[in-house]
Amino acid sequence: MKRISVFQNHKQPDVLIEEGYFTILFIEKGFLKFWLETCEITANQGDLIINTPSAVQKLSYISEDCQVIGLKYSLDYLKEIKTLNNFHKTFASFEYQYLPIWNLTKEEQDILTGLFRKLKQRAEKQRAHLFAHQLFNLTFTELILELIDMGSKQDKTVFQNYNRAEYLALQFLILARDAYKEQTKLEYYATQLAVSIKYLSETLKSITGKTAKEILIELRMGQAKLLLSTSDLDITEIAYELSYDSVSSFSRSFKQIEGISPKEYRDSYL
Repeated sequence: MKRISVFQNHKQPDVLIEEGYFTILFIEKGFLKFWLETCEITANQGDLIINTPSAVQKLSYISEDCQVIGLKYSLDYLKEIKTLNNFHKTFASFEYQYLPIWNLTKEEQDILTGLFRKLKQRAEKQRAHLFAHQLFNLTFTELILELIDMGSKQDKTVFQNYNRAEYLALQFLILARDAYKEQTKLEYYATQLAVSIKYLSETLKSITGKTAKEILIELRMGQAKLLLSTSDLDITEIAYELSYDSVSSFSRSFKQIEGISPKEYRDSYL
């Protein structure tokens, strides 16, 4: 499995967005649609889509004239670029703060497409330059730093036309993906969203088919599986990273949901 891929004009959904990868897609022409839980979102020409390994995005439609350029990469690839780690955490957090679609200015669009194409050229010349690998990593670093700058200018208040229930569900999903590691109590989310726990869970159940508690557990399990399969953290460290009281409570919860223990899950990737 490649740790990073740069591509353009692909139409296959499984190529564009793949489980376990960070994905950055720019729509040069046409449009595509994807599901965020049960809400279908449209990305149009000039939009940027950000997808993280723990996100719940599934492409549902790609227009005939759709042209995209972008890349996908794994956490393993980031380990090579140690100086980028803290910056990348800042970039990844933007996907949690906003909807996963960014509206870019013409200048920002030009900057990104230029860097995507430069990365594509670097990837194609891996054997033609003595420092091809280092130059590729430098260009990738430049891309992430530009995205951090652009992300800081995105408007948190811009949401598409959803009804009140859909809007609340999206707000919860974005808040939960930002806070689920530390905030495991429903009281926190109800307070932040100014609704009762009962109303929040009932609304989420009607929109997503899952309660607030089920979504929080799903997010924690998704991150647990990601850390077990890609990180060097031991199981104890992962348990406390996800705010479990003990390793035994983490292992019990993991086995109840996944059917196997954390150790068995990790061993399957060795």
